Amino acid sequence: TAARLLPLSPVSSFYMRTCRRKLLGAVMAHIYGEGLCDTEVKAFTLIHPAWFYKAGTLHEIDPKAIRKHLRRCFDRVGITAAEGALWAALHGEFDGNGYQLHFHGVAAGAKATLICKLYSRNGFDRTADIQQPINCKDVYDLSGWLSYCMKSYWPQRLKYIDKHGKPRRGRKQGLQRPQLEEFLMWMSKQHLLSLIIHSGFSSTA
Repeated sequence: TAARLLPLSPVSSFYMRTCRRKLLGAVMAHIYGEGLCDTEVKAFTLIHPAWFYKAGTLHEIDPKAIRKHLRRCFDRVGITAAEGALWAALHGEFDGNGYQLHFHGVAAGAKATLICKLYSRNGFDRTADIQQPINCKDVYDLSGWLSYCMKSYWPQRLKYIDKHGKPRRGRKQGLQRPQLEEFLMWMSKQHLLSLIIHSGFSSTA
């Protein structure tokens, strides 16, 4: 890798650490350069039912298609054209049956106001498995939240039925085999920028 004989990819934690420093630093510099403080930024998580994929099918997922789908949703409600900035990264979680992909991100200005209004629009609906398809909250630690948005690993929270017959989710833990291998193989084939969506940043940011 040091000799550039092997292609770097997001599967490498070393590569991801280097990219996170550069990308997240640029996002923070842009936001602070606009004169905004942490509390003027909204943190958000977006979960769409269409972004669920059964175990064993991860190799069929094209993150660019998911990003394109989300951008169409943004266009329809005016988020892309609105004033402000938005940055988010694709992430996933395994529930025992499949992977629920989602985006963690930050937004400022009119984009932040509009993204919090996506609930029940463009398919962002509550389901039996998705209690909060849109989750917006205030940011008190921008650097900490941005670091949470862009990670080189996916967790698992396995579903189970409790003694009262109600569905529950277990504690969050690291992926186990064979899902770990499936995730690593998928991640090794991705371009980092295909996992990111942004709007409102200058070309030099």
